[in-house]
Amino acid sequence: MSELRRSAWSGERPTTEQVTTKGRRFVGQERILLMAISNVLAQATVSDLDAAEQWYSVLFGRAPDARPMDGLLEWRLGSSFGVQVFAEPDRAGRSSMVLGEDDLDGLAARLADAGVDHDGPQQVTASRILALQDSDGNRVVFTGP
Repeated sequence: MSELRRSAWSGERPTTEQVTTKGRRFVGQERILLMAISNVLAQATVSDLDAAEQWYSVLFGRAPDARPMDGLLEWRLGSSFGVQVFAEPDRAGRSSMVLGEDDLDGLAARLADAGVDHDGPQQVTASRILALQDSDGNRVVFTGP
């Protein structure tokens, strides 16, 4: 039995030498796989890709940046993050995403002017949110100061 397994089995805290082995880090008895995530894509599944394209284009203020494959739209919102919208009718409306926004009031005004229905920014705990839903019921929540 390895030194790490023996110490974890006995309830002892592992030593520093035992903690990091072969790209894995062990904290107490939990194992954490170290990985280098380079970008993040939030996603929403929809029933009607054309209707979703119109709604998300209004939301992001522009047409999609890419169509990586049939049934998929992608907006790149930064160098390492974005949103993908999939046509997947059986799973439509079951998605949720939270996006950071520095100017919730400005976003709320722009969306209201474009006809997107919402209740305006709401104070929650230490921040504010602007909660939205697309026509399939997917939740898109913007958070900010």
